[in-house]
Amino acid sequence: QKNQSNKIISSNLKGAGDIERFKHDILEGAHLFKFDKAFSPFYKQEKFYMETSKEACHHALQGKNTLALFFGPTDGGKSYCLRGAEGRERGLTVRFCEDLMDLIKLERQASYRSAEKRVQVFVSIFQVHVDYMTDLLNVEKRTKLTQASDIHSLTEEIVRNPSDLTRHINNSLQARKIAAIHAGDRLQKFKSHFVVRFKIVQKIKKSARHDLDTTSSTSYVDFVELAGSERVHPDMTPNEKERHAISLTFNSINELLVALSMNRFSDIDKKVLRGSLLLELLKPSLNEFTNSIKLFTALAPTELYFRQSVTALSYSSKLHEVVRKFQGARDEI
Repeated sequence: QKNQSNKIISSNLKGAGDIERFKHDILEGAHLFKFDKAFSPFYKQEKFYMETSKEACHHALQGKNTLALFFGPTDGGKSYCLRGAEGRERGLTVRFCEDLMDLIKLERQASYRSAEKRVQVFVSIFQVHVDYMTDLLNVEKRTKLTQASDIHSLTEEIVRNPSDLTRHINNSLQARKIAAIHAGDRLQKFKSHFVVRFKIVQKIKKSARHDLDTTSSTSYVDFVELAGSERVHPDMTPNEKERHAISLTFNSINELLVALSMNRFSDIDKKVLRGSLLLELLKPSLNEFTNSIKLFTALAPTELYFRQSVTALSYSSKLHEVVRKFQGARDEI
């Protein structure tokens, strides 16, 4: 079937009009998936950020939360999208930080004399492996989560400029290697969820004479690189406990999106607590102030990772259908 499709494509598809004429032959027996948008491997980091994540800066300063989930097999580009490299290749987290700092500066300049606004940005970076959370800004804090209050024990570092963020991310990646050594599993990162969390705290003093006349708000923007069920290399294959934890996470994400899309906020705690440790840690960004949840599916277009890519596509496409079916008054899910 694959060879026949390739033959049709190379022999007959010379222009856009030919696609419709031979669509049936090409798609016969193929897997079909639906998404809001697809990005080619040649998409530049800046354009990808502008079209997917830039609005999260404005939402954050409006007191609204954003959750971005990246899913897919190894070599699909999840880490590259999130962290990128230097210069023009910097990733979403750094670009988000740059824009957020620029907006805060503009708001400070445009603020009225009658209102004093102070905005602080904090970052937490952690990974989740089965039932353990490793605080990557304090690698010694490798704790087993037992109650919701433990979430607040995460290290928070203040971010005054993008350089601060870059330094914290680099330190966290080094801490991740140390955590893998401590665990005796050098490939642990392939079976762990990686989270970069921004916490934006705003305080507005309405009167210079009255210190008590102050309002405050806190918003969260979470960038999450989800673990996958890798089976390409024997060492990457999760054991039974790891598979169970990963499966719980994906099932809970499905239930969570349905609850949010139907505005059933009372169900969120139940879904989170019944589900995975990861969602328990993401709880601050999952409430009625959640403005946007984005699921990015990264693909590895090689024969080695083909099966995992199809599995990722299938899971993401089903989530897309579920949310569209039950979509309520949410702004964007």
